[in-house]
Amino acid sequence: KLHVPVGIIVTCWGGTTIQAWMDKESLQPFPGIYIPTAADPLRSPEFDHPHAATLLFNSMIRPIEGYGIKGFIWYQGEANRFEPVVYQKAMPAMIKRWREVWKSGDLPFYYVQIAPYGYAGSNDYYSALLRESQLKAMNKLPNCGMAVLTDAGKKTRIHPPDKTVVAQRLSYWALAKTYHRPRVRYAGPVLKREKIRGDSAYLYFDNAEDGLVAPDGKLACFEVAGDDRVFYPANAVIRDKNQVVVESDRVKKPLSVRYAFKNWVQGDLYNKAGLPASSFRTNSWEPKPNVVLIDAYRAGYGDPGCYGATRFQTPNIDRIAGSGIRFTNAHDSSGADTTTLLRMFQTAGYQTAVVGSTQKAQDFIVKNWSRPFVLDLVSGDAIPRLDSSVGQLRSTLDSMELSENTIFAFVGGNRGVPDAGKRVPFVVSWYGRVKAGTVSDALISRAGIFRFIYCFASGTSECRGR
Repeated sequence: KLHVPVGIIVTCWGGTTIQAWMDKESLQPFPGIYIPTAADPLRSPEFDHPHAATLLFNSMIRPIEGYGIKGFIWYQGEANRFEPVVYQKAMPAMIKRWREVWKSGDLPFYYVQIAPYGYAGSNDYYSALLRESQLKAMNKLPNCGMAVLTDAGKKTRIHPPDKTVVAQRLSYWALAKTYHRPRVRYAGPVLKREKIRGDSAYLYFDNAEDGLVAPDGKLACFEVAGDDRVFYPANAVIRDKNQVVVESDRVKKPLSVRYAFKNWVQGDLYNKAGLPASSFRTNSWEPKPNVVLIDAYRAGYGDPGCYGATRFQTPNIDRIAGSGIRFTNAHDSSGADTTTLLRMFQTAGYQTAVVGSTQKAQDFIVKNWSRPFVLDLVSGDAIPRLDSSVGQLRSTLDSMELSENTIFAFVGGNRGVPDAGKRVPFVVSWYGRVKAGTVSDALISRAGIFRFIYCFASGTSECRGR
């Protein structure tokens, strides 16, 4: 259609993270992302090549900096599927920085949304959160467009085998927005607004001037939830040319609707130009907080510094204590308290785990971050090593931007000797929710503090007003 040659400079490396393609300057707002400083990164063991932050920018983007180009095409995301919050901020930061480096204004930036795929836990939705982040990133900066692949994935292949679909949908953006070709449809339906009427949710879409269609005559990817936040399969029908009505017999007062919001799904909502809608949800409820318990049964060998002692230096445990409540009259109680706590959280919809090593704790967080969790790290380490473990866990949570929504508790012990009257170190921290530096001298048991944490986190009716 252009009647001119189009050249493509390919600089790519499969399976890499977005931070590898960003430079040091653009990563400054992300303190949780480690930027290596080794003089020879290709030989340094501290690099997770090629995932190390800045490495691919320096080696594969910097060499072509300033080359005369018309725009960028970007296809990446799977390696960041456990970091949707970070990605939503990192992608606009990367785009902005690349444009600054090229010194050519707001060069077009067209990218591919990751396709659905049967990751372990096909009915889970962590990759849908990444797709959502990519959708939201499109409106953060001008002159950006996204090719949607909700209908083009393959359950057993992470990369869609039909590359023609990918190429066509990218080319529509270039033809319409860069080369200004008339009458080229380039974007699929995008939710404009939602209206609740009785037991039905009415959804209105942009990019549906000619109407919406479901190729098989049925929309099977919608779900709806009420105030219990449990999503049920919904009946969805197209009304008028840009409207979908969603309802379920199991939800009498709908509060949230989501579409194609799973790891593996085959989207079925299109406009009449044949372009699919992205995964989306109408309500991204504030998630329930996670809970991380550091259960240190050997802490009785010496109180950590946060508890007033000076024998041990414990900067990471001190950080928890300094940002939360320090209980000075907590006393130990039955070891069954933790089991009881976990059962309570399970009934409130939490994933739970008891682990005995820092590595297992980090693995659990990475695997289960997309749903609220309770993690109990039962440590037999002496205080200095335990403090290091606490620091590693905080780094993991910081890097995934989970720290602000995590209740962190440190529970000391008494050499493993049950003694219901013995004092134990106990601190509880929750960023922005617990007044920093608070000291409580209330006579309280370990079990009582656990119930206190449960009420904080679960928000159940029995805890209101406490």
